[in-house]
Amino acid sequence: MDLQESAYANGKAETESDEEESSLLKFASKLTPDKIAEFARDLPEIVEREVKENPYRTLGIAAGVGFGVGAIVGSKLLRTMLLATGGILASEMARGRIKRLIDDLVDEVNHESNGEKKREGF
Repeated sequence: MDLQESAYANGKAETESDEEESSLLKFASKLTPDKIAEFARDLPEIVEREVKENPYRTLGIAAGVGFGVGAIVGSKLLRTMLLATGGILASEMARGRIKRLIDDLVDEVNHESNGEKKREGF
């Protein structure tokens, strides 16, 4: 029995994918909206610094990202999926907004009718 098999037999070893998943979860748990917002604010400065310090690497990364985005958005299937998803999201957002407006209106009408009943009682 080799070292890896004995470690599994003792129940003390984690697989590489478990270790990767664990480190990814630790990283994700440290991300907060504040940290993301701070990164977004600092992004122009980071990009400018990288362009000055490593112009060819920055150009390569930009080309790779552009190629990837172009390949994804250039796909007719994906465009159709994005448009459908966008339509569904817009519909749900509008439906939620209309529901809130109706709820507010009903609350206002109920509040006014309760106020009138209290006045009549005096």
